Amino acid sequence: MYLKYGKHLAAPRNPRIFEGKRLLIRRIPARLPYSLVATFTEDNYIHEQSIESIFDLKASPYFLLGVINSNLETFWAVNKYDMLQRKTHPQLRLYQIKELPIPNATKEQQGEVAELVKKLLHLANEEESDKAEIDVLNEKIDEKVMDLYGLSESEKTFVYEFLADEQDEEQA
Repeated sequence: MYLKYGKHLAAPRNPRIFEGKRLLIRRIPARLPYSLVATFTEDNYIHEQSIESIFDLKASPYFLLGVINSNLETFWAVNKYDMLQRKTHPQLRLYQIKELPIPNATKEQQGEVAELVKKLLHLANEEESDKAEIDVLNEKIDEKVMDLYGLSESEKTFVYEFLADEQDEEQA
């Protein structure tokens, strides 16, 4: 399908949101424990309104993916916005996405998370990806993100248990 983009459209957007390096964040949350869904792209293409485009990134895009897609970020969003209360059509608004906390991290710490995310993306894009290996990488990323926030082992356990309980309720 071809769309000629321009001022003739009913609601034209700034083409900048469809070009260059940017994060794409799904406004409709996924199932727990990873309800926030984001990806990175450099490709130019137009997406629909349930995707938010974040550009002018101030940190490594792969580091940001690791943080935003982590279960700690899901935990924060679920508790801050009660986003899973509306079972039919919950959505993150742009102002909520802008409020997602991003930990202060050194270049080295960003690099550690970014490398794990790159491995995860590579593995997930393989035709026959290993789910167990994907789960291990997700857990490593979650641990690194929690460490960046300085969570204790008991706080980490609380997050994991909370999300597991919520996931059980969601599936019931």
